[in-house]
This record gives sequence, structure tokens and C-alpha cells, in this order.
Amino acid sequence: MKIVKTRPASIAEVKELLEERKKDRELEYEQAQAAEHAEKFSRWTPSEAEKTADGLVKKGTVDRETAVKLVDVSPKYPETLKAIIAKNKIEMKEEDATEVLKLLQK
Repeated sequence: MKIVKTRPASIAEVKELLEERKKDRELEYEQAQAAEHAEKFSRWTPSEAEKTADGLVKKGTVDRETAVKLVDVSPKYPETLKAIIAKNKIEMKEEDATEVLKLLQK
């Protein structure tokens, strides 16, 4: 297999991609496990996840990878949000954090 490009993908998008692949052929073990995980934990449609992640990036508060992670986790509490963004050493003002949490709870 040759990797052409990489980019962060939300759980919702992974779910959709694996469902499409499943129509053509049987999924390999790892793919089947990923599909099962995506089925359990996907809260958004792929278009909603993409739109929400784009909104976070456009606000300039986080990068694309972090935005996708935030959409996937959809934290409800500021502490959880801060734990996720701390990985990339991102600091966020309290009002920005509140705005991000509101966006993620739609």
C-alpha cells in the first residue's frame, strides 16, 4: 500500500470511509476493529464534524489536528478541553474555551 497523503480525519469520517470500503470487500481485522469503534463513538455526521472542525480552525484557537480531536471527544467541561489542548501546548483564554465548548455541544 502506498500512502498518497495524510490528514486528520474525524471518527465520523472514518466510519463513513470504512462503511464504503465494506461494500467493496471484507474489512481486514484492524479495519473491522476501527469500524466497530467508530460505530460506538461517532456523535456527528461527517459533514457536521467537518463544519465544526473548520469553525474551530477559522477562529484561530487551534490547529486542524486539535480541532478534529476536540470534535471527536466533544468535551463538556473546561478541564477536559484543557487536557486535550495541553498536548499541543496551546493556551486558551477562559472566554475562548467557553465559546469552544458551546460550539462542540450543538
